[in-house]
Amino acid sequence: MARADSPFAEWEAIFPPPANMSDIQRCLRCAQGILEAGEGEAVYRVVETRRPLDFRAAPNWGYAQYLEKTLAETGTLPLFDLGWGVAENYNGVLRTPARLCYYDLTGKVTEEEVENMGLLLKTLRPDDADWGSIFMEEVAPVTLLSRSVSLREQSKTSERTLAVQITISLYTDIWFPQVLGILEGDQPLKPQPPKWYGNSELASCHTPRLNRFLSAVRQLVLELGGEWRLNPPEGMAKHYMVMVREDGIGL
Repeated sequence: MARADSPFAEWEAIFPPPANMSDIQRCLRCAQGILEAGEGEAVYRVVETRRPLDFRAAPNWGYAQYLEKTLAETGTLPLFDLGWGVAENYNGVLRTPARLCYYDLTGKVTEEEVENMGLLLKTLRPDDADWGSIFMEEVAPVTLLSRSVSLREQSKTSERTLAVQITISLYTDIWFPQVLGILEGDQPLKPQPPKWYGNSELASCHTPRLNRFLSAVRQLVLELGGEWRLNPPEGMAKHYMVMVREDGIGL
C-alpha cells in the first residue's frame, strides 16, 4: 500500500536555527552522512530532482557534492528541499530509489531498485488500479524532506527562530512485517482489532537495511548536537505504531 495523506512511520532530525556558516556546515555534514548511509544500505539515493534544483546524478557527481558546491557558490544549502511525491510534473521528476523485494506477477520474490511505489503497485495489481488508486499513490520508498537554509534567509525575522528539520518518512507499508489488507478488498479502514496480513518474507529482505540506515542517521544527528525523535502517527498509520521504534521497524 502507498498512501499520500500521512506516513506509516516518520523520524525527524532537528537542529537549532543556524546563526552562522559553521551551523550551516553542520547541516551539510548531516545531509552528507544521510546520503552516504542511504546509498550504502541501498534505501535512499538521489538520482534526479525537479526544477529549480534540476540535479542529475552522473559518474563522480552525486547529490552530496551538489549540496557542497551549491552552498559554496550561492550561500544557500538546499538540503532535502525536494518537494513532495515522485509523480512527474511540469518541473520534472524526483527520483530517489531504494532496493526492495516484492512479489512479481508469478508470485516470485524479485529484488530490484524501485523509484515509484504507486506505479509498481498498479503494474502488479492492474485489476485494482481504479478502485484502489488512493492506496497506490506515487510516492518514493523512503521520503526525505527539509527546507533550504541560508544566512540570508536567517536574517529575516520570520526565519530566525525556525529550527532545521529533516524528516524521514515511509508512505508505503512494504517495510513492515505485517500490513493491513486494504487492497484485498475485505479490510475495513478502522477495524477493532485490525486484521493483519503477513509480509515478513519481504520485510526480512529489505527492512534490516532500512534499520541500519536509520540507526546510523540517528547516531550521526546526536553526535552533531541535533535532536532525534519519532513523530506520532495519524489516521490508519496508528495501527502500525506497535512495530515502529526510534531507530527502525521491529521485525
